[in-house]
This record gives sequence, structure tokens and C-alpha cells, in this order.
Amino acid sequence: MNDFDKNMKAALAEDGAFDPSRAQAAQEEVFRDYAQKLKRSERVTWLLLYLLVAAGVYALASFTLFATTTKEWIASGLASLLVMVIIIQKTLLHAIVATQYVAMKEIKQLRLALIGGTIEVDQPAARPLQGLSPMERFSWICGVVLLILAIGAVSQRTNRQDNLWKLESGGRVEAHSVLTLRRFPHTIPSFWSITGPVEGAVLQSVTFNGESVSFDRFKDRYTIKLPYRTCWIKDRIELVWTFALPDPRDIRDFRVPLRSLIPVHGYSLIAYVEDDSEYEGTENAWRFNKSRKELKDEAEARRTLKAFTQDIPGGPPRDNFGVCGLPIRPRADN
Repeated sequence: MNDFDKNMKAALAEDGAFDPSRAQAAQEEVFRDYAQKLKRSERVTWLLLYLLVAAGVYALASFTLFATTTKEWIASGLASLLVMVIIIQKTLLHAIVATQYVAMKEIKQLRLALIGGTIEVDQPAARPLQGLSPMERFSWICGVVLLILAIGAVSQRTNRQDNLWKLESGGRVEAHSVLTLRRFPHTIPSFWSITGPVEGAVLQSVTFNGESVSFDRFKDRYTIKLPYRTCWIKDRIELVWTFALPDPRDIRDFRVPLRSLIPVHGYSLIAYVEDDSEYEGTENAWRFNKSRKELKDEAEARRTLKAFTQDIPGGPPRDNFGVCGLPIRPRADN
């Protein structure tokens, strides 16, 4: 120890500012302090990584699966790239912070060692900073994997429209069009300008999550007024139409346009034949696309005719699914 170190040690011991015998304990305290700081820094990094991964996975899913316009493709693609850049920058920043903590820890311990009368840091306090334990770090990694799976599952939620046509007496039809908005998130426009499922259809009522919604009519087009918002949970819009089927002699050539209110990933049409209807299912059409449970009650199964169903979860949504006929025929006893 040189004269400078001796003088600093003596001066500190004389004015009571520092007790040289506490140098070892102070070095250990410095180690624990910076070890906790490094752990906190790594935990904050993991939490931010969770948020970035969630945003990145959803943006990537939107870019590859759900974007339908050029604007959506560009926005989701830029969001994916931005998230990747931020993740890289945050990782580098954490590495820089960890290096700074190590350097500051060693400088403080060296000063304490000099004050204590030596140029060497006590061995227990000189061990390197480790950050989080392997078990805790593994838990964070498992959390990231689970988060990716959860966001992937949520991003697979899509919008669909299901239609139920109740065939009543006199060729009348009461059609229920149910639009289920499940995309996470989805935007509900203020105004919907729509036409009926077939020519001449009259809109009777509209409900949004069970509550009645007002609408206006201009010729054969209707304008529905909904509360504009971006929603993160499921919404349900139901429209009830009435119209008449063509003459029973022409029912075989009748074609239903399969159009949804908005682009969707799933569409279905079911015809339900009431007891007083002039129609019945064609031959074995009532068996089509039904489970054993649905076929158990044959009388009900004969009334419920699945005319069309299609799901396209892996492609872009669409609002036109072509046309189809109704699997019905005039009753033999009419």
C-alpha cells in the first residue's frame, strides 16, 4: 500500500467516516445491491418483451392471413418490422445496462478495497453478477411461448354469418341473418348500407347484442345505424327479413345468392321447414352434414335442411360465396 492509500485510510479512520474493518461487509453489500438491480432490469426487459411479442405476433398474423386491403397489408407489415426493431434495440440496451452495472459494481468494490487497506476485492464479493436464476429465466421463456400460442389463438378468431330461413305457409319466409363479429379487435362502422338476401325482401327488425337498432329504407336498400367503436369482445348483429318464395313449380330453379353483410370467414344457410309449409326436404337432403346427435330426432332433422356451409379460416375473408339451391320440393300431399 503506497503513501496515498495509507493517508486516505488513516484520514477516514480518524474522522470516523468509514471503519476499515467494515470494508468486506460493504463490498458484499455492493454486490447484492447491483445483483438486485440487474435482476430488476432483466424482469422489466421480459415484461416489455411480452408486450412486444403480443403486438408482433398479432401484426404478423394480420399481415399473412387477415389483411384484405393494401392499407392493412402495409400497416401490419410495418408494425411487424417496427416490433422486431424494438425487440433488438431493447435486447442490446439490456446488455449495455448489464455491462454498466458490472463496471460500476467493480469500481465501487475496488474503492472499498483501497479504503480497507488492500488492492484486491474480497473473493465472495468479487464473483460475477448472474442476473436471474436459470429456473426463473426458464419460466419467463415458457411464458413467452404460452403468450405466442394465446395470441395465435386469439388472432384466429374470425367473423361469420349464419342464416336461418323459416319456411312458413303460403310460401312466406322469415329469414334471420346473424352476423357474429369475433375478430380481435373489430371495428363497427356507424352506418351499414345493405340490401336483402333476395330481391323483394323487407327488413323487419335489427338488433345489436340483443338491443333494437333503428334503420332507414330507400327503395330496396336499407341503412342501419350502429354505435361506431372498436371492440375487443364478441358482438352479434341479427337482421330479420320477410319475403316470398317463387311459385312451387319454379322452386327447383330458384337460386339463393350467398352474400354476407361484410367480408367474413364463415357462412352458412339453413332452411327450416315449418309444419304448415307447402314444402319438404328433397329425398335424403335432411341427412346432409349432420352429426349423430342431430339425426337422433328424425322429425326435427327432416325440418332442418343445411343448404350451404363454408369456412375459410386460412384465407382472406369475402362477402360473396356464390349461389346455391334450396334442398326442398313441394309436399306430395299438396
